[in-house]
This record gives sequence, structure tokens and C-alpha cells, in this order.
Amino acid sequence: MSARLPLIGHHHLDAAIAWRNGAPISAGRFIADAEAVAATLPAGDRLLNLCEDRYRFMVGLAAALVAGRTTLLPPNRTDQMLTQMADAHPGCAAIGDEPIAGAPFPVTVFAAGSGKGKSGARAARIPSIAGDHLAAIVYTSGSTGEPQPNPKTWDKLVAGAHAEREALGLAPGVAYNFLGTVPPQHMYGLESTVVMPMATGGAIHPARPLLALDMQRALASLPEPRVLVTTPIHIRACLTSDVLLPSLELVVSAAAPLAPEAAATTEQRLHTR
Repeated sequence: MSARLPLIGHHHLDAAIAWRNGAPISAGRFIADAEAVAATLPAGDRLLNLCEDRYRFMVGLAAALVAGRTTLLPPNRTDQMLTQMADAHPGCAAIGDEPIAGAPFPVTVFAAGSGKGKSGARAARIPSIAGDHLAAIVYTSGSTGEPQPNPKTWDKLVAGAHAEREALGLAPGVAYNFLGTVPPQHMYGLESTVVMPMATGGAIHPARPLLALDMQRALASLPEPRVLVTTPIHIRACLTSDVLLPSLELVVSAAAPLAPEAAATTEQRLHTR
């Protein structure tokens, strides 16, 4: 039998796992949200997570884990891709921020006001998940052909999160606050802006800002230490604007090559690494 691993790496249920409008959402509230969503899911063992709000995405991922289901992460949400997912995974369902017209499967929508951190609901314990549970099937972008499935068990995702934390030089036991400009459905966003904060006791911002000013505002609503998970195109947008971002512990860049000169300029201008 596979060893079981905790759903989150937070040491107590009062610790923040997300921030919305400058207010913390506790780990206990997060687990309560996930368990509530898990109880409303239709039958089936595959769940497409189409949430764009990062907190709701994380709740949906946790709900699937708690319910013993596998999360499907398609590269996009076009009608053609959703039909392909339905054909490849008969009987699958989905979870999203809003209804999806003409969806070829049932869609569970977050109730109005849910995921806002205002409810008094709070879990009494942190659930554990079987390490060999097939947590997610992440599809490639399909830029070089048909999107290919990449199965990920829970123990591999958790091990990868801790390996990434160590490789990035983030201190163990420190609660970092993450802002991502990348979607959580892609492998980079899933690992760096969802699973790593969950597994290492961090917290996330729910938004996915695109403009430099939006990034500044989102980061300003997070306490230190802050980690920005982004791409070269967003870094260039910051460097060419007059917007100065709040202090950052670290900037993580992927998804495309970043010129060494741009990296050095970013470090100097933002006093980060």
C-alpha cells in the first residue's frame, strides 16, 4: 500500500493559504471549501478543472484529491478541446468559475460568494492522500502536434514541489506568498503556483495579472516575503514601464528563453534575484 501524504504542508489550520483583497484565507477554510465542493461533484472519476481564479482552481484540485478523483488539465478551453476531453474521458465532469454553454459534460460552478474567505466554515484536520493516487493528467500545449497526456501521481507532485523549493533557494519552513502570471492548468503554473505553495506551507494570490500595473497592485496586497512566478514577456513589460514592483524575494521565469541581460536588469531594478 502506498504511503499517504498530507493534502497541504501547513503546520496549523490558522495559517494563510491564500490572500484575497489583502485578507488571508486560512488553511482550515480552504480544506472546508474543498470538502464542500467534493460533496457536490457528480459521479465519475475524472474532473476537468477550468477555474481561472487560482484559489478556486486550488480548491477544485483539492476537492478532486479528497474525493479520490483525477484532475484533467487541458491546454485550452476551446469547444474542440473540451469535446476531445469528453471523448478521451467518457463520463468526466468539470468544475469552473461560471457555466460553460454547450459543454459536453456536467459543470460544477462555484456558488456566488464562495472562495471569498468570508465564511466561518473551518476544517478540523488536514486530509491525507494516497501517494500513488493519480492526481492529475496534464496535457501538453499541442504546439508540435496533438496534445499529449502527462500523468502525475500525488507523491510525484509533492516531491517535485519540495525539489523546486530547494532548487530555487527558498528556505524550508518559511511561508512565502506567491503571485503567478501564468495559468494554473499548465505544468509550470500547476507546479510553481499551486502545488509548491500547498506542499510547502505557502500562500497564493488568486489573480493572474497581465499588465505591469496589475502585477504591482496584486503584489502590494501580499505580505512579504513575495515570490513572482512569471514569463519573459511579463518581465519585459515591467522593464519597459514606469511601474516599480514591491519588494520581491525571488522572480521565477520560464516558458521561453530569458536573455541574461534582462535577468540582470530585473535583479538590479527590483533588488531581487
